[in-house]
Amino acid sequence: MKRRKVLVCGSNYGASYLAALRKNPERYKPAGLLARGSMDSMRLAIENAIPLFCSLEELPPGIDLACVALPTHASDVAIGLLERRIPVLCEHPRKEDFLTQALRTADAAGTVFHLNTHFGDLNAGLVFTRAAQLECRESKPVLIEVVATERSVYAALDLIARSVGMPGNTWHGTGSGAWATVEGVTEGISTLMRVQTGPIGMDAAVEDGSSEYLVDIRITCVFPHGLLTMLSVAGPVVWSANLNLALGKGLALWRALPGGGIHSGEKLQLDRQNANLRALRALERQAFGGHAVPWQQAEHLLGVSRSWEALTAALGF
Repeated sequence: MKRRKVLVCGSNYGASYLAALRKNPERYKPAGLLARGSMDSMRLAIENAIPLFCSLEELPPGIDLACVALPTHASDVAIGLLERRIPVLCEHPRKEDFLTQALRTADAAGTVFHLNTHFGDLNAGLVFTRAAQLECRESKPVLIEVVATERSVYAALDLIARSVGMPGNTWHGTGSGAWATVEGVTEGISTLMRVQTGPIGMDAAVEDGSSEYLVDIRITCVFPHGLLTMLSVAGPVVWSANLNLALGKGLALWRALPGGGIHSGEKLQLDRQNANLRALRALERQAFGGHAVPWQQAEHLLGVSRSWEALTAALGF
């Protein structure tokens, strides 16, 4: 197994990628940090004993993979890396026009572009997705209910698309203040989303990771024979039987699915690092082995982005 050289772009969330790379040193070697050259960037590069680059022109040859954790106004970095035939794992959320450009650039350069929506690669997301796909073999849901925040709604849509089907591009919103409700359709399934758009009782923005956000992502798929719920990004994932079908038949009324729950903050941090490694490995497998990932194909990426743009327009932000 070749040890891949990985460039990390961005010194904010990029630090999480570097932490993930340190967990698997036999497979990945940090090739450097690409950032603006701030004190934080220099400190992060020194702490990880890697070179700091401040432009694409400074990059050395031989980079195998790149993790781009930069704001949307720095999207040209991802495009520039793809033009240099470097496979890119890019942080979400991203608009359709950028994704279209990135996918076309990757195709023209003979390389690979992936989007890291992160939460689908956490333990809870993986267990929920697999369970939903299995339940859909018996019957599709009649209702999907989601509670999320403005920052997590993109990932929630990605989870729905992986699990049940692609959400549509028509959303109707109601509500004011810190909460809004939007209603749409996913593959003919009524989909309700309750979204926290700001701090409770205040007219101000909320920082990412703030405790002012009262939820992360909660999804329930209502099947005719029961409910499948991911209670949060840390799980657990719970199956609740349709009581009228289960009573008197000796069936369990509910059960927590194995592997779908994280019980401490420390373990969730490890799970988040592992999720980034899973996403990086998927990029590596496609770039060097040709193993395509269904939710990294153009139809999925563009469909989720279109739905997100329509939903955020309905919410007014």
